[in-house]
Amino acid sequence: MKQGLLLLIFLRISASIAQEYTVSGAAAIAQGGASLFASDVFSLFNNQAGLAWLEGAEAGIFIENRFIISTLNRSGAAIALPTQKSGVFGVGFSSFGYSLYTRSKSGVAYSRRLAENVSGGVQLNYHHLRFGTNYGSQGVPTVDIGLQALLHKELAFAFQLTNPSQSKLTAVPEERIPTVLRMGFGYMVSDKIGVTSELEKDIFYPVSVKVGIVYDVGQRVSFRSGVASNPTTVAFGVGLWLKDVRIDFASQYHQVLGFTPAFNLSYNFLGNKSNQGVWQHQGK
Repeated sequence: MKQGLLLLIFLRISASIAQEYTVSGAAAIAQGGASLFASDVFSLFNNQAGLAWLEGAEAGIFIENRFIISTLNRSGAAIALPTQKSGVFGVGFSSFGYSLYTRSKSGVAYSRRLAENVSGGVQLNYHHLRFGTNYGSQGVPTVDIGLQALLHKELAFAFQLTNPSQSKLTAVPEERIPTVLRMGFGYMVSDKIGVTSELEKDIFYPVSVKVGIVYDVGQRVSFRSGVASNPTTVAFGVGLWLKDVRIDFASQYHQVLGFTPAFNLSYNFLGNKSNQGVWQHQGK
């Protein structure tokens, strides 16, 4: 019983540290969690505004193993469906934990271009918490909103706000859904190199600074790296495009808890390599 309580406490702490509600997928983890500017199916978790730039339907799955501990797995799946005139619709699901403690999130997203170089997105979520098989469960809805905007040929701005209503799963003990504001700038140094920087503020935790870099080698390989503060982490990863299939591998290192390996796999039904987000429509 004592070990179970200690594990539950550890789960709560590690879930907050890893910021599970704002960073998903190996590509995002590899850039230190600086994921506001991505434009792929995993934008459904990272910034819904990024879905607006997709030109073909895309489906994907991801899995993370927090600190290489079997009970701290997180996984998810999503699909995004662009329409000709009505924007992009998406559906996603993610789950964290194990048989005695499980947190899951289901979401339906909508994103569209608000102007030539501006996109917005909104997502309605349902969060579910379950304690084992005999201790009940609880669910609550939340909303996420996001924006991406190209300010200059090379410079872009983005933000995302999760759970602005500060909804909670349980009151006693308090099990809250994080209310997080993220904003940042991205800069395309060249056709092959992009740098992103973000500030992330959970209303109950200090500001986290995240910086990521991606280097495209030709059309089929990308190398990524990133750092973050509060907590201090470093990360690296690689992305591969094999015709219509994209595969990403990443590993994040926490100064106390160790490594978190991550993997994602996605399929683009048009075979588009879309990893430059809002910049990809500037003829670069």
